[in-house]
Order: sequence, then structure tokens, then C-alpha cells
Amino acid sequence: MYRFLPVSVCLLVALCQPCGAQMTTPGNLVPNGGFEYLAKKPKGWMANKYEFHETMALWTSPNLGSPDVLLNEQLPTLWPPRPHVSMSGYRARSGNTMVGIKTWGCGQRVMHCKEFIQVKLTEPLRPGSSYELELWVSVLQNGVKANKLGAGFSSHFLADATAQKLAAVKPVAYFKEIVSPGKNEWLPLRHTFTADSSWQYLLIGNFFPDDSTSVDTSQADIPYAYYLIDDVSLRKINSFQNLNPDAASDSPIILDAVYFETDKAELLPGSHTQLLDLASWLKNHPSVRIEIAGHTDNIADEAYNLALSQKRAQAVADFLVKNGIDPDRLSVAGYGEQHPVAPNDTDEDRQKNRRVEIKILK
Repeated sequence: MYRFLPVSVCLLVALCQPCGAQMTTPGNLVPNGGFEYLAKKPKGWMANKYEFHETMALWTSPNLGSPDVLLNEQLPTLWPPRPHVSMSGYRARSGNTMVGIKTWGCGQRVMHCKEFIQVKLTEPLRPGSSYELELWVSVLQNGVKANKLGAGFSSHFLADATAQKLAAVKPVAYFKEIVSPGKNEWLPLRHTFTADSSWQYLLIGNFFPDDSTSVDTSQADIPYAYYLIDDVSLRKINSFQNLNPDAASDSPIILDAVYFETDKAELLPGSHTQLLDLASWLKNHPSVRIEIAGHTDNIADEAYNLALSQKRAQAVADFLVKNGIDPDRLSVAGYGEQHPVAPNDTDEDRQKNRRVEIKILK
């Protein structure tokens, strides 16, 4: 459920890091990443960037574009009406609020054809530290479908930025293929990276020119691409470089940036950063042996979960072996649903239980 805040509070929060931190979940450096905190209820489409600033807590528009604040219950009757644009039936991925931005259409003379959003992180990134970025996107079905929607960083606040200045923002991650989910289907953009600067601001949008953006206009009734954004997070990844090799064996370490295809044991590319970090640490401590343990939630039957957890743990071991680790130093186990770290009664808690851990063996 969205929450309304007095404008004075929003202004204070925008300038005060501890206040902003209250609007985020533990570990997430993006305040108000679900867009649920509002200064006031929007009247409809945002007419200009200032309406967006006055409505959405903490997030701003870095250029003259006017991102939209979209509430589930307002979508059927957004005002003023836009020809060929209906948001009826669309829903935020979680909660009640999402943000909409145009990502392509400059060549079609669309006003504010590129819209972006930016937010100040709760703390600057630390050069040399690894992070995981995640945001979820959906798309207006009768709009142009495009690629290149992504996220980048800036060391300073951008206001009324020109297209040239925004093009200078190097995105750390973006969709390379055209993003075309169905109505109310949400796709994640997930990426792990190592910070090389003390960035303080996160920006989301299409930082590439229209002529280098691939598009699909086959089902478009409007001359631009319009994407929905929700559930933005940025988390620092556990690094193994400071791990004490004499740590107690009963203290498991969750591989919090290791991901698999749904119901499969194939590692997703975003897992490589943390696993390469682990491989490097193991090479620096050649006498250490570890157990790699797979765990699942309680969806599906117990035998299936047990087998899946074993296969996923083995996939991690195989990756480490391919990157120079002696297989005799690795013990692999699958525990299925036997050792949950949270109740299995919500999607969020079940996600916590779907994990791979390591333990140092004595």
C-alpha cells in the first residue's frame, strides 16, 4: 500500500540520508525502490517534471521529461485522456504504485521522448566493492517495443540535463534484446558489478540514441515506447576476500548473488561475479575445503526439491572446478526443503529459502 508523506517531510528526506534509509528494506541502497511513498496522490498523467517531483518521494527527473506516477486504482481513468493509450487492467508488480517512462520516440517528434528517473542512494558506492542491481519492467502493450532500457550511475545530482549529458552516463546494465512481456508480465534486469567510483545517484532510462535502439512497431498504435518500472534494488554482495579461513564450520555463508533458471540447475550469467570472487579466495587459501549446500522452498514434492537442490549445488561446484579449484576441496550436498531460514508462507520468505550456501570444513 502506498503511503502519503507531507511535502515538508519529503523535502527533508531528500536531503537527509538517515530519513531516506527509513524508506528502504534492509540492505537495499535504493530508498523508496517500490515507489510506495508519495508526497500526494497524483491527479493523472504527469504534465511536467515538477508534478513528478511533487508527487513521488525521493525520486526526480534528471531532464525535462515527465515520468508518470501510476496507481493501480487510477489506471482505468487516467486524466487527461490520451489517444490510443489505455492503462486499464495494468497492475504494479508489488504494492500499489509503479512509474512509467518513455524510452524511445525522438525520431517521431514525441514530446519528452526520453524520460528518466533518478534517486540518491542511501550511501555512496565503495570502489572495489561488488553490488547486485535489480529492477523489474513491463510495457504498454500497444506501444513500440524496444531494447536498451537500463540503469547507470552519477556522482552528482542531474537537473535539466541535456540529451548529450545523459548519453554520457554509461549504463552498468541494460536490456540487449527487445523487451516485450505480455500485459502484467514483469521481467527483471539483474546485474552484478564492481564499483569503480563513489557513485551517489542511480538513474534509470534509455541512455542510447534512438537510431542505436532496436524496436518492434508491429503492434504499436502510438509512436513511442512506454515502459513500467517497479521494485528497484541495489545491494552490496558478500565478498570472500576478507573471510577468515579459520571461521567456524557451523556458520554457513549464503551465496546471495547466485541465480538459476526457474526449476533448473543452470547458473545465470549474473552469478559469475560472486563465484569468481569465491574461486579467487579459494586459490589464496589452498588448504581450505568447503561444503556447497543447496536448499529449496517447500513448493513441489520433497523428492523433487531434494534432487533440484543437489543439482544446483553441483552446478556451483562445477563452475569452481572450471575456474581452477581442485574438486577434492569441494563437498556437495542437497538438503531440499529440510532447513528453511524463513517460513514458507510468502513469496519473499520462500525466496530466502531458495539458496546455495557454503561452509568451511575443518
